Amino acid sequence: MSLNLALILENGSRFFSDEIALIHAESRLSYAHVADRVRRLAAALNAAGVKPGDKVGLMIPNRP
Repeated sequence: MSLNLALILENGSRFFSDEIALIHAESRLSYAHVADRVRRLAAALNAAGVKPGDKVGLMIPNRP
């Protein structure tokens, strides 16, 4: 089984859901919160026709 960031966050949310996963300035995001955002992004990409294995570029601000 190969690991990727989504799987690491999913596992982190399962075992450490309320623990802090990301810190940026005054923001603190739990593993559960980050995993939820990853799931929502994956669902949106899937709805747009992106399939597993497709390459996707993201342009996002440098903050959580």
